[in-house]
Amino acid sequence: MAETGYEQQEGWGGKPSHVWWIKDERGAVHIWARVSHLTGYPSEWIGGVECHWANCPESSGWFDPSSPSQTECWLLKGPCWHDGSSLYFRERIALFFPHPESDYRNDPERFPVALIEHELRSWHADKIAASKEPAA
Repeated sequence: MAETGYEQQEGWGGKPSHVWWIKDERGAVHIWARVSHLTGYPSEWIGGVECHWANCPESSGWFDPSSPSQTECWLLKGPCWHDGSSLYFRERIALFFPHPESDYRNDPERFPVALIEHELRSWHADKIAASKEPAA
């Protein structure tokens, strides 16, 4: 059974960063989000949907099976092959977060939790659970 979780972390510049994940022995998916405050630009939600495979996925032509992306993944507590999409977050998830300049922008009760859980489970099923390990 897959384990899920959420935590608020101190992000870049001391601003809160929000992280949700789903993981099992095959790998994990995490979604992260934070408000970006760049001088001269409006505030906006930035983030990503990231996949962590415990074994190099066979379906990928860009991973080297002998060289994991990370030798000690923070989420899997071991090596992982890692890829993700900030564009997907921006176009499909960020739209449902509170306005980035609102007083409640970092209130987890205001986040689109059902959507995030759906995305985590869908990505895990499509990317992690469905992947095949390379032939030996």
